[in-house]
Amino acid sequence: MIKAVHLSGVGGDPDDNDWEPIEETDVIKFNWLLHTKKSNVYPPLKIINEYLSRGINEHGMSGGMFWEPCQIDYEKYQSYIQSIGGKILDANEIPEDITLIEHWYLYKYEIECNIPYAQNRVYWNRTHELREKILAARSIHDQELAGNLELEYNKAATESGNFFREHFKRQ
Repeated sequence: MIKAVHLSGVGGDPDDNDWEPIEETDVIKFNWLLHTKKSNVYPPLKIINEYLSRGINEHGMSGGMFWEPCQIDYEKYQSYIQSIGGKILDANEIPEDITLIEHWYLYKYEIECNIPYAQNRVYWNRTHELREKILAARSIHDQELAGNLELEYNKAATESGNFFREHFKRQ
């Protein structure tokens, strides 16, 4: 058991009294982590544990969740996945560069929607890199640089969206 708190949306701020005991697998359920469309396959334990060790999942205006960073063992994870009729992929069944839950979602798009993982990952890497640079520029109060990076980010995000839509239409 760990303690967790749900955020109610924009500006949600947990106080000490809001934290409740929950099972580690509840973090997975509450955060839509294992959302599956067709394949009913789930990420290797190392990806789940990387995610659980973060202790936070922001959902913007929809809230999110904080929890005590944790990890689960394979038996507990396997029992949960079996209880929902799923199958856990072994680490050797997925590309080696999938180390984060965000990468897993990109891979799931390939499995379920035929959106090529490698190309989708290039777009994700680019937009992620630009988001980090925007935050860095803002942290040093360089508004001009942040503005230029935001324009570059918007272009990259549009290209990513076009790529996604192009492949998704083929369904």
